[in-house]
Order: sequence, then structure tokens, then C-alpha cells
Amino acid sequence: MGDLIAPRSLLEIDVMQNALQMSGWTSVRARPIYLVWHNNGHSCRCCQVQGSELILLPYPLSRHPSDI
Repeated sequence: MGDLIAPRSLLEIDVMQNALQMSGWTSVRARPIYLVWHNNGHSCRCCQVQGSELILLPYPLSRHPSDI
């Protein structure tokens, strides 16, 4: 995600944000990135909801599969 968040960037995490923004962005850079805590630690990814499941999406250029 180095294209989106430069090394040594200072990030502000809004802990009150608990709902996904499902649309409205105009580019990959404008899409929200979420910090998600789970059983294996945490992930910093774009997300989407499919049914009752949260899908953690990899950065498009990373070649990593989606996580559930």
C-alpha cells in the first residue's frame, strides 16, 4: 500500500467509525482504508460486505487474494 500511504506517514485512526462507506469514492486513492482487528491480529485494508460477511480487499497491485 506504499502507493497510497507513504512511509513515515502519520495516520489518524477514528475509533468511532464503525460502518463501511460502500460507495461514493472516485478513485482507488479516495477509497477508505480500514484498520480491522481480528483473531489473527489486525489488517489495514479496503473492505466490502457480501451478505453477512466482511471481505478484506487487498490493494489492487499486491497480487494477494481477498481474505474473509
